[in-house]
Amino acid sequence: MTRDSRIFSKLGSFINAAIFVATFSAACIGQQETLVDGLWAQGNTIVLLARFDQCGGPYRPVQPIVSTDGGTMWAVDGPRFEGSELLFILSEGNELLIGGQVYAEGPTSSPFLLIYSFNKHQWSQIDIYSYAAELLGMAREKETGHLLAWVRHIDMESETYSGPIYLHESVDDGETWDVTRDVAHVPASVPGLRFFQELPKRSGRWRVARAGNAIEQLKDDGKWHRTMKLPLPIQQQCPVNEDDTRP
Repeated sequence: MTRDSRIFSKLGSFINAAIFVATFSAACIGQQETLVDGLWAQGNTIVLLARFDQCGGPYRPVQPIVSTDGGTMWAVDGPRFEGSELLFILSEGNELLIGGQVYAEGPTSSPFLLIYSFNKHQWSQIDIYSYAAELLGMAREKETGHLLAWVRHIDMESETYSGPIYLHESVDDGETWDVTRDVAHVPASVPGLRFFQELPKRSGRWRVARAGNAIEQLKDDGKWHRTMKLPLPIQQQCPVNEDDTRP
């Protein structure tokens, strides 16, 4: 092998190694674990819709973590969802409304509404529909306050789990729901309706860091500062099995 050949051989090996490292790094970034699905802030109250350790179970639980003092102290709050996902969110005055559904064992089913009161710091959960279904969208009428949910009623005989879309309505702030009619699709916008949005990663002066590994706050200097590293210790704690009598 000539000197030039050896040089080109080494150069080729270096390039291949560089390509491998870049590809491997991109793959790692693409597979980065999601620790917070959404964030919402109002006043001194910050709500994180956080993922918790799987703790040997089949699904990663999702549960709110709330701070009521501007991010100084944080506590697990509200219902814990295992095999369920939170999809859409709407802030209405002193309430936070979140739409979700069950995905455990598939297909998706039992779409529900989760309501958080900023004043009372209380959660409530209400079923929209109790059968196999897919929650496609939600909205609130500005004039009446009625809540709307577009739900695909899944045909269990269908190989693709398809089915017709029905509009569900609640006239009592989500306490009860009725099917009003079948529709062709979920509208992108309608005058007089406020549509729920996908879960945000930024609200007010708070956001989830781009890398997903911290919570950041916009300070008076106009810069974002890391205030909390993720995951929090409480996200990694497993619930105690009260039936386990071992010391």
